[in-house]
Amino acid sequence: MGSDAKNLMSDGNVQIVKTGEVIGATQLTEGELIVEAGGRAENTVVTGLAG
Repeated sequence: MGSDAKNLMSDGNVQIVKTGEVIGATQLTEGELIVEAGGRAENTVVTGLAG
């Protein structure tokens, strides 16, 4: 997933969210994110982030 995340980041499709620390979040579909922090990925629902 790491290389895919970097490819998406290079495309500028990265949102930054604040959850105790700043992590990279890639918008996949409406309301769905894959959050990668410390090598751990979680599916997180976030509203009002894309736009």
